[in-house]
Amino acid sequence: MTTDNDKGRNGIVAIRGVVRQRSVPHPRVSLKQAEEFARIIYKEGARRCDQENIARKAGYTGTKNSSYFTLKATAQQFGMVIADSQTISLTEEWINVFLHDDRQQLGLAREKAMNQPELYKQLIEDFGNRQLPLLEKLAQQLHINPKYNILKDAAMVAAKTFYESASYALMLDNLGFLKTRNNTVPSVEQSDDKSKEPNNNPVQEPIREVNAGQVEQVMANSPAPPPPPNQADIVMQPIQLENDLMMYIYGPRRLLPKDKERIKQYIDLWLEERAGSSTAITTIETTRLDN
Repeated sequence: MTTDNDKGRNGIVAIRGVVRQRSVPHPRVSLKQAEEFARIIYKEGARRCDQENIARKAGYTGTKNSSYFTLKATAQQFGMVIADSQTISLTEEWINVFLHDDRQQLGLAREKAMNQPELYKQLIEDFGNRQLPLLEKLAQQLHINPKYNILKDAAMVAAKTFYESASYALMLDNLGFLKTRNNTVPSVEQSDDKSKEPNNNPVQEPIREVNAGQVEQVMANSPAPPPPPNQADIVMQPIQLENDLMMYIYGPRRLLPKDKERIKQYIDLWLEERAGSSTAITTIETTRLDN
């Protein structure tokens, strides 16, 4: 039986005997806002600062202000602050970040902060090195997919805040791909006599011969080619092919149903023109289609 004191378990809160469902804890304001709040604490002494004073410095009437409570809770979720009933402090990691004022260290700290909230950790795991859905689609997934456990009324704010925070942490590229360091390619181990030499060359697969005396050289984990120039609102869709090859298709974010057949006809024609050739398929660049 759920009691008045049962809070936060399985997303259920009981208030005066009325059971209400709520979203799992997640950031309600962006990483940028949480960092600005942390800087205020740093300027006020960093450790064991009076919360009432910090609330006023942040522009609130006091600690009972709901917006202050939300901001503090978000900073805690990002791993920036710790607090008790009277005082609030920066974590030692963020004290060092602000103290050394190093851009690279700050960037690493922001990305680490993005991996602290459970919701963000799950989203990064699901969409790491993939293109994020559009804002409305992401909000829909947060609400419908039970593993995210976000209520419908909170889903759009949660999605928007994630987008803003990931962008601030430089984890979103201009095509909307969520970049993560966890998916970078590790360096190749070298022999003992070269172990101290820097490896400035990309990892390559061996050159292999193909038909007609042609030579194909496939770069392992090579980056996607840049988007076509002078086209607005272009997105890239990577497609895994056989033999660990990749194909990248560029196009507008939304296609009309009638465009499906037109694209298929283009690909069929493109393959027919290359019938008998063993050169690997690498890239199809689609230009804007006329209606």
